[in-house]
Amino acid sequence: MKMLNDVAFIYDLLDDPSVNGSDIRKVFERYDVDVHVKIIKGEKGKTDVITIRIPGKGKENVLGIIGQLGGVGARPNFIGLVSDGDGAVVALASALKLAKMRQRGDILESDVIVATHVCPNAPVEPHEPVPFMGSPVGVKEVLREMITSDMKAILSIDTT
Repeated sequence: MKMLNDVAFIYDLLDDPSVNGSDIRKVFERYDVDVHVKIIKGEKGKTDVITIRIPGKGKENVLGIIGQLGGVGARPNFIGLVSDGDGAVVALASALKLAKMRQRGDILESDVIVATHVCPNAPVEPHEPVPFMGSPVGVKEVLREMITSDMKAILSIDTT
């Protein structure tokens, strides 16, 4: 049940029309994790790339969890969190759960790096019967920021 609370908390946070990387950083300030936020600008806007490293006992088999998406919102075309944002929701809820586990003394064998990006006003592309979600920054540029060379395996959460 606790994990569901983490998912609901992150969902509500990302549903804010002004959410950004600093908001995410604030959530994790009370935990012993490293949070890095970088703003990337593209032709169609900007997005905040968030990388959270949850330290484990060692650094040999680092696991990456990537929440891939176009944007968490498509304002002003659509109001609220869009289904494209599921990758960010699941990745950040996973990071929150792992941070809480670490705080309680359940430390994993190796580090886990969770990365995603947050854009509450991603562009949309016309399409029938419904528009497609776009992204303010290209996939390659975002992935370049989210994937690190020490990741030995990557779980990708993608609803795009």
